[in-house]
Amino acid sequence: MMKKIVVVGDTSVGKTSLVSKYVDDYYPGDHLTTIGVDFKLKKVQKNGRKIDLTIWDTGGQERFKSITKSYFKGAHAVILVYACNCEESFANIIDWLLTIENCAEENVVKIMVANKSDVEELIVSHEKGRAFAEEHGCFFYPCSSVTGKNIDKIFNKIIDELRETDTTKACTIAKSSFLLDSNPGLATHKKKKRRRCRFFKIFRKKKPTEGDE
Repeated sequence: MMKKIVVVGDTSVGKTSLVSKYVDDYYPGDHLTTIGVDFKLKKVQKNGRKIDLTIWDTGGQERFKSITKSYFKGAHAVILVYACNCEESFANIIDWLLTIENCAEENVVKIMVANKSDVEELIVSHEKGRAFAEEHGCFFYPCSSVTGKNIDKIFNKIIDELRETDTTKACTIAKSSFLLDSNPGLATHKKKKRRRCRFFKIFRKKKPTEGDE
């Protein structure tokens, strides 16, 4: 099973470091800047289920935002990253949420991440970040790409939420199948109705068009 995760946020908030720490258990430093979009694959197994996570690390610069929008298509989850020591990156989360609302699926899982929580002075408190996340329907985690704090928890939460979504879909399909099996006349009625419609279309008098008369 393959699941698509898109990571967004302003430049220099540590998106690439977060992804590298999770996939490769390696901290490359926050000086790296993603040009356009980068891609990593993480194979995980949870509760006996194999899952391939395709993680799309997007560039945060303004000139790359039009490219980033196209990658929301088909995304199962989005991680919104801001830096605890950068008020502007937190303020811009609302713009990323609007982009998600316009470009992603309605039921996409949203995780808001307060990165660089290891810094001595937090400009944006975790309480403020958590309250904002709850207000906008996001899960919230403070994390550190340096120490690895909560990074596994972020992706495990995504996996759990997606599994729950898949279970709900499977139950809905099973319920629909059960209703059809227990009411065979319903399917027969629908088929007869469609046949009557086709019969009517075939024998309906053809309206004259220009050149017929």
